[in-house]
Amino acid sequence: MTGSTYTLNPDQCPSCVSGKLQERMRVVTPYLDHRECYDIKICDQCGHGVAIGRSDLEYLSQIYTDGFFASDQQAIESATSPINRNARERAENLSRTCSGRVLDIGAGNGAFLRAARKKGFAIDGVEFSTVAASKARDAGFTIFEGDFVATDFQGASYDLITLWDVLASLHQPAEVLEKCFTLLQDDGSLVMTLPMIDAKIARLMGARWALMIPPVNLHFFTRQSIRQLIERAGFELQDIRTESKKVSLNFIAIKAVRSFRLHFLEPIVTKLVPNWNVTLNTGDIATVTLCKKRT
Repeated sequence: MTGSTYTLNPDQCPSCVSGKLQERMRVVTPYLDHRECYDIKICDQCGHGVAIGRSDLEYLSQIYTDGFFASDQQAIESATSPINRNARERAENLSRTCSGRVLDIGAGNGAFLRAARKKGFAIDGVEFSTVAASKARDAGFTIFEGDFVATDFQGASYDLITLWDVLASLHQPAEVLEKCFTLLQDDGSLVMTLPMIDAKIARLMGARWALMIPPVNLHFFTRQSIRQLIERAGFELQDIRTESKKVSLNFIAIKAVRSFRLHFLEPIVTKLVPNWNVTLNTGDIATVTLCKKRT
């Protein structure tokens, strides 16, 4: 996760910059005391969704300190945990087509950093959470802590930049992509995963969609809004697809409880539902690969 002092504009789409945002629903955050409400606005032009509500650094810090990285899904110490298995698979896939220096934005506890290093990548990370950044540094990685857009990389450049489940969390997706463009080598690539609000399950579930989790997710993408963003930043779309990933059965149960706002059941579910790994593809998380436009 990376931070920002920017405030979302409630009247302008961050993707196509039109003034055609319409409020469609209100949701309550599943985090902390469950009291913060968010207006979910959808752009009539490109379909991009934004969550308007509290997303200041202090509040985000509370969320990311309150056991966010302590779930079974995020168990960095276990080689068989979903986060480590997903990281290894991603690193393996990227190693077939990429090499060189990598920057992982929103590095968390460093699962992907570790997996990429084992595949021969030289990799640095960016992380907003002080707790998570400290753990990644302890493993020997260079971590830039704080706001990615404001970070001075001192002339560094990269062959690959990754944002795993991160861009939706940031106030300034366009500015983030623009900065990524400047940090990439001319033949570099960017790979990111995004929550897709135009997916069938997202349309079916509405406010109860499992990825409707502000302020951890502030943006909800469509294929059209992705194209708008990447073109503004100077990228070309190489590939967009939905892929399977490993998740903990316990994590799925907790997400279901949160989606239906049955928070009183969360301690029971956490204790009783096993941590078995399952492979899941609900079609609402897109893996997007970009390259710089050829001139």
